Amino acid sequence: TCIAEDSNGHFWFGTNEMGLIEYNPETKKCQLFRHQPNRKGSLPDNRIRCLFIDEYSTLWIGTSGGGFCSFMPENNTFRSFRHRADNPQNSLSEDRVLTITGTSGNILWIGTSNGGLNKFNKVTESFTHYKTTSSMQNPISSNRVYSLLTDSKGRMWVGTHEGLNLFDLAKESFRTFRKSDGLPNEVIYGILEDGNGNLWFSTNMGLCSFRYVEEGEH
Repeated sequence: TCIAEDSNGHFWFGTNEMGLIEYNPETKKCQLFRHQPNRKGSLPDNRIRCLFIDEYSTLWIGTSGGGFCSFMPENNTFRSFRHRADNPQNSLSEDRVLTITGTSGNILWIGTSNGGLNKFNKVTESFTHYKTTSSMQNPISSNRVYSLLTDSKGRMWVGTHEGLNLFDLAKESFRTFRKSDGLPNEVIYGILEDGNGNLWFSTNMGLCSFRYVEEGEH
């Protein structure tokens, strides 16, 4: 369901039920990682939804029921982060992870199926949750987050089941774009930016191109 290339030129393939596959182009060999219930440090779930490699070349894996994890190549194990009923405020909001991206300052952003957007500090391992019910003036438009993108100007775009969100990282507020703003559909599955600064969205009604110009920007 997803592919990533690491700094060694190895390819990683996330599958729907078969776990995680690492492919080495030099040796032309594959290594399979699967969930092993009785083994500490194994992959937390065989259903992989997304892969992300951060600025330190760490591979992060989002799963469909086991939260998310980082891969530790020195011993081929995984460090998992999940929702904790005994500590819900400082753990992942929900274990079904749909998308992961990163920003500067050792921050990961995790979009979930019904738990909104999570901010994860990799140093302190602390969580901040952004949901439709969050006590902010302009909260996120949906708790189902399909896609995340930090564009070339450092703006974060959040694709959800109910509209496109522009997240102001400094003010921690969301601006929502809907069909009334020109979107063909409010379900935003994927977001990409081209070389000209245009954003492209995949929706339930096809592909959409969008260029956001801030006041005073040319």
